[in-house]
Amino acid sequence: GASELDGRSFAIQGVGEVGKCLVDYLKQEKTKIYISDLVYDNIKEVEDKYPDVEVLKPSAILLMDTDFLVPCAVGSIIHHDNVDLLRCKVIAGAALNIFTHEELIDRVYERGILYAPSFLIAAGDLLLLDKNLKLGNVKENLDKTQIIYNRLIDILQRAADQGISPYHLAKQDALERGR
Repeated sequence: GASELDGRSFAIQGVGEVGKCLVDYLKQEKTKIYISDLVYDNIKEVEDKYPDVEVLKPSAILLMDTDFLVPCAVGSIIHHDNVDLLRCKVIAGAALNIFTHEELIDRVYERGILYAPSFLIAAGDLLLLDKNLKLGNVKENLDKTQIIYNRLIDILQRAADQGISPYHLAKQDALERGR
């Protein structure tokens, strides 16, 4: 309902390359950040840079009462055993296939949790790859990222207007684009 991040809380599952970048951006705002990772060095690097970031066990990060759950690591983390225990308002992250079954996306939607489709968000990874391979310049990549942002906002708005899950609308749009 608002684009300001001040006062929002973020539970970031995975602070590898993508998760660390996200923490850097979020620390520029007045946000509360929780992190988890299976790799100690990743956690230590973030902790050393931002001592006020709270570290949680990987099993606890998904169940945080937080504004945003941000999966940035492995997929298949939301399953039948934990889907009804989620206490976030929004799920938005770069990890792909975070749900073990597609019907769980509907359960999340029915509970009033907004799921920003990961396949749309993760399109930004392609831009990072371009940058790392020097196939595109930074301005071009930022312009492309703006397109992804605009597409996501459009999908979220149309889904809300139609009373349907953003996931299903994004999937339908992607299938139509692929034809």
